[in-house]
Amino acid sequence: MREIERDLLRLVAELPFADRLELAAPSDWSERAVYQRLGDLRCSGLVGDLPHASELIRPTRRFLITADGIARLALNLGTSREAVLRDYPVSERWRQTLLRRLDSVGVIYRLGSALAGVERPLRLRWYRAQPPDAAFALPDGRSLAVLRWGRTADRTAVSIRIRRLREGPTYSGVLVLVPDEVRLRHARRLLRQAPLICLIALERDAAYASADARIWRAPSGSAALCLEEAFTFLDAEGEWAVGIIR
Repeated sequence: MREIERDLLRLVAELPFADRLELAAPSDWSERAVYQRLGDLRCSGLVGDLPHASELIRPTRRFLITADGIARLALNLGTSREAVLRDYPVSERWRQTLLRRLDSVGVIYRLGSALAGVERPLRLRWYRAQPPDAAFALPDGRSLAVLRWGRTADRTAVSIRIRRLREGPTYSGVLVLVPDEVRLRHARRLLRQAPLICLIALERDAAYASADARIWRAPSGSAALCLEEAFTFLDAEGEWAVGIIR
């Protein structure tokens, strides 16, 4: 197995249901090379794929590791299949959890692609029972939680999630994604009392914005920031919650 194929197999395990653009962004390989080698891995039965499109994401194909891929990844890493299931979000329970959230998963992966334009390598951890939906670990030790305000969630539910941020790890900052301008205004009011540094953006902007797009706003003030500028507001260090689901 070539180096790029080993890297991609590991990335597909780390980022279930990412598409080729989202897999290429944090890697050292070109989009063309990623596209070609994903095809090879699929033909070998090590990864599978499925179609996906949403209101915010154009039609694409999302990749996931297969049972044979898990076995091969364990061999590549010199570890056991059980260790891979423990350390990567590749169990059936994880798969079902992320499939139910696939539209938001796609947006958060696109956000990760933009973050990779500023800081890399990144690590991503998905959550099921924590206040954030996910968190990114930056190479300098800082961490960024991602909290998405879904269209069906009311203000009370989101307010509870924000308050619960006090109870968990101390993230360097929180990126909050909201579905529309109305909830953007509500979020800015709610987040003025948040226990952490928070920045807010419309979800539709985060789905396609580059790292230098000025889409992020603080709870107070009118200036819009790009990601690089937003990073200057983050705390110097951060933690993240252990969220592996088996």
